[in-house]
Amino acid sequence: MMTRTKAEKRVHGLGSNVKALIAASAGGERLHRTTASNDDWDPIRVLAHVAEFLPYWAAQAREVAGRPANNEPFGRSITDPTRNAAIEDHAHDALGPTVVRLHAALESATALLRAIPDDAWQKTGLHPRRGEMTIERIVDELMCDHLVEHVTQAGTLLA
Repeated sequence: MMTRTKAEKRVHGLGSNVKALIAASAGGERLHRTTASNDDWDPIRVLAHVAEFLPYWAAQAREVAGRPANNEPFGRSITDPTRNAAIEDHAHDALGPTVVRLHAALESATALLRAIPDDAWQKTGLHPRRGEMTIERIVDELMCDHLVEHVTQAGTLLA
């Protein structure tokens, strides 16, 4: 029996939750808002955010895995202008192109995570707010858990 790698376990979960997010967001284009705070996003902004953060954090994890030393800085804060710009640049897009972009983001993130060898998942980086994080924690908290939060958020917005 073949065991799944650390990456494959997470890739499977990300794929399932992206599908759940898309399903929870169906009909979301009718709920566009002209402005929104992080706590008051419409479903399109939620999808745009996920499409931005999946490849971003996967690339950060892959970068940490390739470093010769542990505890070097990585990541960004919630106020990073590139994070927020990526959301607002697509805040008024239709659902169809947003879903296409989300699938492409998942593919990119999947490829990056699969490129991390199993023995590198315990390497660490230093996040500006969360401190020392293993690659496992980076992927679990900043990608997998964060995605689950947004699945719930999208479902609540359309309930």
